[in-house]
Amino acid sequence: AAILLASNGTTLYAATEAAGGFGGGPSGGMVHSTDDGINWVSADTSFPYTDVYALVAIGNAVFVGTMGYYKGSTSGVYRSFNNGISWDAANSGLANSYIFSLGSLGPILFAGVEGSNVIVSLDGGVSWDKANSGLPRGTVNVFAASGTTIYAGTNDSGVYRSTDTGKSWIAANADLTTIDIQALSLSGTNLLAGTPSGGCTFLSSDSGESWSLSISGMATSAIACLAAGGPNLIAGAFLSTDLGATWQTGPTTIVPYAYLAIGGTLFAAGNSVFQSTDNGVSWKLDSNGLPSEWLTSLPSDGQNIFEGGAEGVY
Repeated sequence: AAILLASNGTTLYAATEAAGGFGGGPSGGMVHSTDDGINWVSADTSFPYTDVYALVAIGNAVFVGTMGYYKGSTSGVYRSFNNGISWDAANSGLANSYIFSLGSLGPILFAGVEGSNVIVSLDGGVSWDKANSGLPRGTVNVFAASGTTIYAGTNDSGVYRSTDTGKSWIAANADLTTIDIQALSLSGTNLLAGTPSGGCTFLSSDSGESWSLSISGMATSAIACLAAGGPNLIAGAFLSTDLGATWQTGPTTIVPYAYLAIGGTLFAAGNSVFQSTDNGVSWKLDSNGLPSEWLTSLPSDGQNIFEGGAEGVY
């Protein structure tokens, strides 16, 4: 199943599962779209056989974080400077580590790594340094950044933030009643956090100093993806038009696993790729030429969209 999307401006990229690994025609390898996802075409890739769990685009570079669960597969960070046509390892010092998440703060690259919390690269993945001061040991599931601040959502310790490019972290958990954070999103000065149990979405308007529970109208379900579309908020399959005070069920045609906002356009990854130009109220299918796969996460540098899958990158 495909799990990631990313964008760098004029081109959208996607990865979906191909039996036996990456590459091999329209059902595997790399696909891209130059018309906002209306049509997709395949492109060859030299990406190794592995599972993609994280992706981020910074300038003209695309980075993927992988976990090699299967015999012969590899783990670590890989990068492409030519829209995914070819890839090279960016793993110096990572020792075949599982990568759970990737994030960026301007040109600075962050990774949530098995057994190491967070590592940071200032040179596009050429070298990495630990950036764990103040973080409890555990897994970072997701990053979100705004201005000079980057936030990390952890699997068992809540939300942490850093204002010095990861040199130090402080807890931002006051009033959080659930500390397994699966999703983070920023809407202006508001920070949203989603949890995998109880249909819980939390909202903070003070950089995580305090949180309020935002669940009115939500059914009990995991919130694994969040986004802000103009004045609206989207959490899983729910839409809020009043900054989280109340929620309503969104379009039933989408089984959402991730959202991505680029300018005034929202993209959704679910049972296909969808696009909304009215802040999530309605959606249209964007999947001509794209294999029908399940998608789960959408990183972006504000320009291109890339999608990564359990069997590769498109």
